Amino acid sequence: MPTLVVARYNEPLDWLSQVPKEWEVRIYNKGERVSPPASTDSRCLMIDVANIGREAETFLYHNMSEAPRDYTIYLQGNPFDHCPDPIGQANFIMRRGDRVGWLGPHYDTEWNVPPHTLADLGAIGIWARLFCGEPMPRRFSFPAGAQMVVWRDRSLARSAEWWRRAHEIALTDDWRVAHCFERFWPSIYA
Repeated sequence: MPTLVVARYNEPLDWLSQVPKEWEVRIYNKGERVSPPASTDSRCLMIDVANIGREAETFLYHNMSEAPRDYTIYLQGNPFDHCPDPIGQANFIMRRGDRVGWLGPHYDTEWNVPPHTLADLGAIGIWARLFCGEPMPRRFSFPAGAQMVVWRDRSLARSAEWWRRAHEIALTDDWRVAHCFERFWPSIYA
């Protein structure tokens, strides 16, 4: 059974009524308390968390706190800014049997301009903390908005200690860290 993980701040959640009935839903709520749509009540868990670290912290927190089940779909509270049909695209990726799938357009760090270059983001230091001395690639191709579908073996390929360390790095109000993770997800799940 797929699990949908939503990193919400104050976005409306009416779009969740489109989620297939066989999906479990985890809403990590960083904003005002709201109720999920009635159509998702029995399979939806609303988890209030501190508003820190953007979606990177949310996705890492989920990986630390819940064992992966089959596929996990990671979306922002308003996924449509980066992917017009995240549910349809996620279903397509899962039916095809991909181990990892990206929801939305891909960008390349070659196209990044200040303040989003790797140097502006402090990516080298964050990469070094995360990957313990592995050389950082010179460029990254990454999904906009860090929205993705991940098969459980890709999450289990990293140790619980690795996920804890990554989560500690993401526990910050510095927006640049979440932007680094956005670029690093393909390497994390490679």
